[in-house]
Amino acid sequence: MDCTYRTNRFNMPLFNIVGVTGMNTTIHIAQVFLIEEKEHDFLWALRQLEHLLSQQGIPPPQVFLTDRDLALLNALEEVFPDTPALLCLWHIMKDVQAHVRRVSFPREIDPDTSLLQDSGDHQTFC
Repeated sequence: MDCTYRTNRFNMPLFNIVGVTGMNTTIHIAQVFLIEEKEHDFLWALRQLEHLLSQQGIPPPQVFLTDRDLALLNALEEVFPDTPALLCLWHIMKDVQAHVRRVSFPREIDPDTSLLQDSGDHQTFC
């Protein structure tokens, strides 16, 4: 789940929620325009999602992936307290690259970060 950054004609964040099926395909679950990206906005949207899932007899998600937006993480903790929220690997790797580039040369770190990112397990990484 993530918000677009006001790239629509309404100049509002668009909160996108997608899922991954057991066959590893992405499915669209919901999207909603938010007034802002504040905790109370995410709370409202997530409560609507929780209500919809409950109404349809669909169990809550097993895990959430986010970009570390604290407002969203707080709202997830309140609405879905039993569902872990993990950080998106793409965002983690962007942060790693940004921080490492301050102390290293980009050519030296790019192969290493792709090795880390593309490793499916410990054996592949080592």
